[in-house]
Amino acid sequence: MATTAPAPNRLSKLFAVTIFLGSGLLFLVQPMIAKAILPLAGGTPAVWNTCVFFFQGTLLLGYAYGYFVTMRLKHTHQTLAHPILLLTGVAACLLLFANVAPPAPGQANYAWWVLKYLTITVGWIVLLLSANGILLQRWFATTTNDPYYLYSASNAGSFVALLAYPFLLEPYLNLTQQKRIWVGLFVVFVLAVAACAWATRKVKYEAEGVKDESSQDESSSLAPHRSSLPRPRKLRWLFLAFVPSSLMLGVTTYITTDIAPTPLFWIIPLSLYLLAFTLAFARKQLVSTFGLARWLPGAAILLTLIYAAKATEPAWLLVLVHLVFFALAALLCHQLLAEDRPSVEHLPEFYVWIAFGGLLGGLFNALLAPVIFNALTEYPLTIVLTCLVLPMNSELWSDTREQGRAMVFAIGIGIAVAALSWFASGLQIGMMERVALVFAAPLIFINHVMTANALRLTFALGAVLIGSIFFTPDIAKTLIAERNYFGALTVTLDRNRNARSLYLGTTIHGTQNLTLGKQCEPLSYFHPSGPVGQIFEAYNAKPATPNVAVIGLGTGAMASYARKGQRWTMYEINPLVIKLARDTGHFTYLHLCANGDVDIIEGDARHTLTQAANEQFGLILMDAFNSDAIPVHLLTQEALDLYLSKLAKGGMLAFQISNRHLDLHPLLANLAKTRNLICVGFDDRDENLSIGKEASTWVVMARSREDLGLLGTKSNWQVVPENARVKVWRDDYSNLLQVLRW
Repeated sequence: MATTAPAPNRLSKLFAVTIFLGSGLLFLVQPMIAKAILPLAGGTPAVWNTCVFFFQGTLLLGYAYGYFVTMRLKHTHQTLAHPILLLTGVAACLLLFANVAPPAPGQANYAWWVLKYLTITVGWIVLLLSANGILLQRWFATTTNDPYYLYSASNAGSFVALLAYPFLLEPYLNLTQQKRIWVGLFVVFVLAVAACAWATRKVKYEAEGVKDESSQDESSSLAPHRSSLPRPRKLRWLFLAFVPSSLMLGVTTYITTDIAPTPLFWIIPLSLYLLAFTLAFARKQLVSTFGLARWLPGAAILLTLIYAAKATEPAWLLVLVHLVFFALAALLCHQLLAEDRPSVEHLPEFYVWIAFGGLLGGLFNALLAPVIFNALTEYPLTIVLTCLVLPMNSELWSDTREQGRAMVFAIGIGIAVAALSWFASGLQIGMMERVALVFAAPLIFINHVMTANALRLTFALGAVLIGSIFFTPDIAKTLIAERNYFGALTVTLDRNRNARSLYLGTTIHGTQNLTLGKQCEPLSYFHPSGPVGQIFEAYNAKPATPNVAVIGLGTGAMASYARKGQRWTMYEINPLVIKLARDTGHFTYLHLCANGDVDIIEGDARHTLTQAANEQFGLILMDAFNSDAIPVHLLTQEALDLYLSKLAKGGMLAFQISNRHLDLHPLLANLAKTRNLICVGFDDRDENLSIGKEASTWVVMARSREDLGLLGTKSNWQVVPENARVKVWRDDYSNLLQVLRW
């Protein structure tokens, strides 16, 4: 058989640009379609995790399709069939603009609803784009011996696209405009693939002649039968792909739970993930694998300390530490994959195993973990498992004596952490002293003795996390911890047994005083001396109607303001929140404190509120959070129009916008201006923990100043100034950068 002709420079550039463009399109459609889902499925970090899982699953199917095509079809047939299928993808682009959403998700069906929606709208397009990398690299392999550097071009395209979305597309274009640009680029991509197919056919024809090409095609189709890869090697690829995939989703949940579930913050970890792939498969390594292996243990120990100590502040520093660890771990895993890549003969199979490992990471975090664990356990668990990717003598896996020693060390460390935690709980010392007493000695010992042995390091850090279950960093005791698709919830009891609190993530969602005679006093953000107390004072003085709507239930504390003759409707998307608020063993606001009728409707308010009669409510309060993040889809022009349609003449619309990271004042002021509403706000900085009060920020809108009632006469309620630089959000447009507290 004749020797393959060298790849011309022009051909190399054509393939690199085409692969770059295809990968860019694949990772542009991901945040774009996820953004379109938010008004339909609710704003929760789990929506993004489900989207990532879908794309990982479709990527695996695309790789499987590419594997089948390259292994079973002749080259001439491949270069004809794939461009034709891409033309069907052009037709499928029409689904991006069609109203094909399934019925609104019901109870506990959100994950499946998201998967169904994605399958209908972009499933076929994503599958074709996913197969593109394997097919083009395999075609290019007919002209060169090393097509793997094109994988770097593929991930570079993905990385650039992800950065372009939040900084170049999202701030300036609405979803319809974004989709039109995307479809135009997809058409260009299809033409580029056709050019690649024609070019490789031409090169092969010139190098070998038609007859030789046919014979090579036949032998190529039998390539999988020439040799087989050992199973341990495939399983190693699987694990090296699983770890960064799971870590990516874990750190994404960590960030978006406390800031905002929007593409901007979803994209940061995914961009680092793709950048790590790009650097790992580049022709020259930026950082040596040896250097990464030296830094990773220290980073893992530091992150274990943060988790074990249950640290929550300063948030920006903690986020940075999490991202740095993830970047190190992802780059190490991907470089180990790159260094172990097989010959071109097994290229498709190699990518299939990588995609399968990524899919398992998505499956574990997005679907299994919320069912298996009652907290965000999968993330620290994967942090610990990351230590197993460190270079390790293969004999350790079969050395039962070494495994036994590692287990004994781990048990000793776990017992030590638990004992020190119990001892520290009885001391009246500060937080820093408590952390140092419990964790300093065990982690210093681990750092000096165990970092050279990956097995011992993994067991030891796992033992620290298990022992830290007994660590109490503050005066609160955890009574219950549960979890579902919408997040992890905990109910705590203070040390004096005077109050119970509900937390979602790290943010308090309500507190109830247990002292006899004070159970019905609303606390935290809803204290009578704060903005909420004044809102109800103004409403009760001149109610437009006796009907009140509350979006967001929490502990049900606001029901304490319900008066006889009033009818309240409280909307809550999370069934677990409803369960805890109704459980009199935890909170009794709904059972004992509401003097009016209170109904609770489960589901996202953008869907369930539509069923209420027009002009039904004299007061609507928006108090929906995912930890510290306000769902973006509840602050859009379409959401405001929905609220106004249900608000009676003379009624008020109130928003709680307390947030550590976002300044939403100008957004709401500009929203109010579009509908000629009066917009006033009260930023209450009075935090009096002795009476259970939390600082809070509220904004109230009304159709006229007279509708504000008593609020219009209070000096602490000021008109919220507009800001022309902050563009009004719509369901197809939002720009988080403009409201970030930099």
